[in-house]
Amino acid sequence: MNDLEVCKKVAEIEGVPHTHFKTTPQGHRVLQRYDPLADDALCFKLMVKHKVNVDFTVDGYVRVWENGQVSELAVLVEVEKANYAICIAILRGQL
Repeated sequence: MNDLEVCKKVAEIEGVPHTHFKTTPQGHRVLQRYDPLADDALCFKLMVKHKVNVDFTVDGYVRVWENGQVSELAVLVEVEKANYAICIAILRGQL
């Protein structure tokens, strides 16, 4: 699943539009995208809401799983890909 598909599916679960227009202080309208992959604060809020757990390892990886249980569904990824793994855990929890 590519990044755009992940963002769209998470937005659908959250019941928010994937894109919307925002007016800047200068009065310009800019297109904004719902993107928990790039927005760490949004991803953190989703992680808490959906009870996704993150565990950092000593060798620079994170383990991501859902519902407080480490299982065969736990994903071990590089720290830079943690938001993607968190979103995938949220999508798996909705299946």
